[in-house]
Amino acid sequence: MAHYDVTAGTDTVSQAQFTEIYNSINKVFGDLYPGAVSTSLGANCVNYKFGWGNRNSKQHSEKITHLDWNQLIARLNIILEHTGYTLTAGGNSVTLVTRGETIKATHYNAIADGINELLTKTVTINAGKVYTRNYYNYVSASQAELLNFTTITREDAWTNAIVSEIKLSFSDFDDVRYWHNSGADVRITPTTAGSTTTAGTTWAGIVSKIGTYYWTIDGGNYTGTGGTLYGLNFCNLTTDYKLSFVSGASSGYSGYGGYSGYSGYSGYSGYSGYSGYSGYSGYSGYSGYSSTGGYSSSGYSGYSGYSSDRVKIYVKLIDNELYFKVQYISSMGAPIDGTQSIQWQCRAGADIASRGIKHHTTKPSYSIINTMTSSDDS
Repeated sequence: MAHYDVTAGTDTVSQAQFTEIYNSINKVFGDLYPGAVSTSLGANCVNYKFGWGNRNSKQHSEKITHLDWNQLIARLNIILEHTGYTLTAGGNSVTLVTRGETIKATHYNAIADGINELLTKTVTINAGKVYTRNYYNYVSASQAELLNFTTITREDAWTNAIVSEIKLSFSDFDDVRYWHNSGADVRITPTTAGSTTTAGTTWAGIVSKIGTYYWTIDGGNYTGTGGTLYGLNFCNLTTDYKLSFVSGASSGYSGYGGYSGYSGYSGYSGYSGYSGYSGYSGYSGYSGYSSTGGYSSSGYSGYSGYSSDRVKIYVKLIDNELYFKVQYISSMGAPIDGTQSIQWQCRAGADIASRGIKHHTTKPSYSIINTMTSSDDS
């Protein structure tokens, strides 16, 4: 969007100029691509990554009034509050227009510059592995709420493999998009306690290196060390499980020594909406990712070269349902004692309201599919 020099001609805002900022704000706050379907996610990723699903603004009459202007400003200010973005001109909000005030190019520039910055600027994420994310897919820590789903626990010793699986359900696929788009994430934290045997303490060491695994619009991330992240993100999810993360090795590991990284790892996001609009923006992709744990772009559904003692995390999407599977695998040939626990959480933006306009991120419901105690666990 152009920034208009008010000294170089007319100071009047045209309908075309208003429509430009109108569409840009609705593209983030509302949705320009409602009715999306999961089967076209990969093909339409550039569009589907825009939109938080709130109510779009509208023009109330042929003549642009202060009401039309303030509807856009209120939405822009909510976006600024949600993301925590500070404008280049200073501050975190744009001043409303008063009734009877002439709409000038300076008013247009304030909105155009603000939304353009939100569409083009990125933020560096330092939780876990460092990466960048577009601001329109980001939620400020001060606006985020952490929701505890559940903790799955197994106290019995196991020898070969145990599996934990959860399903997150949204009202429709658009809500899945909105949730991701607005910076939400899923958090998976495995822990082990009370191990006394050699196998148990070895396994506890593997688990302790993971920390917390995050799933965002840009894919997986984790706070620990020694693991490998695969190039799986929201836009290339399918109805089949794909591998997102493999933990680091136990002692005696002779596989990969860790990747130096790909040139990029984008950031968080994802969101549901208030009145059912959405759309994703262009994916910034991966940008500058070098980690102690490593990053791999291939092998979504498996891995090679690793020892058999591993934690693996898989993700899939079926229409309006997002699935996660955590698999523990051991080849030590001895019972692994101790209490195995996996905490499931999500983090999303809090509600924000201004001048009768509301931003809301709908949190998913959850159901446990596998509890580490079913027939496939041993």
